[in-house]
Amino acid sequence: MVFKYFKLTISLILLHTACSERGVNQVACDNKYSSEINSKASNIIDSNGIANFSVCDKIEKNNLLQKYLIDIDTISYEEDSWLAYYLFEDSLKKRWVLIESTEVDSDQIGKLSTNSSSYITKEGIKVGDKLLDLTQGKKKFEIRIEEGEVYLYLFNSSSSLYFNNLLNVTFETFEAAYYDPEKNNKRKLLEMLNKNGIISEISIISYCK
Repeated sequence: MVFKYFKLTISLILLHTACSERGVNQVACDNKYSSEINSKASNIIDSNGIANFSVCDKIEKNNLLQKYLIDIDTISYEEDSWLAYYLFEDSLKKRWVLIESTEVDSDQIGKLSTNSSSYITKEGIKVGDKLLDLTQGKKKFEIRIEEGEVYLYLFNSSSSLYFNNLLNVTFETFEAAYYDPEKNNKRKLLEMLNKNGIISEISIISYCK
């Protein structure tokens, strides 16, 4: 199942709430959205999922539409397409949890992502942390390339970390070293990465049965 993709938005549904009206308390609205997503008081990212959402669970569309500020998109890659639900933590739609269906079942969660620092992996990593935060500790991770993008995979939480400004070299230079048996070791690859690169997104993927 391929999850790196080109995004094509073909539909947009907005949940209309009192928070969309002029003159409302913006902070109160943002707290409402954030607390809805974390209704189970869990902010942990692990192999099961993010917060109170778990990969391979059924997507409760009516529940999402009633509780959250939400945009619904369709994502397409080559000949495949699947649904994506952005659940926003704030009324300005800057922080979100993204639910993606599987390609074979539009009612099943196949991937969960977030760009919000509200959620933290089992290793203690969150959006906004730097690559340096991973390399200084004893966290088990692997450097990977997929669909033209370099990212890090955390083993304990089964999560993928995507960064802003991660490479100190061109992607072509890094890719050549990555696929060169003599150069592909973690120490040499880390030398080509920006230790101040900032995590912009964390994802969990499961190949559901």
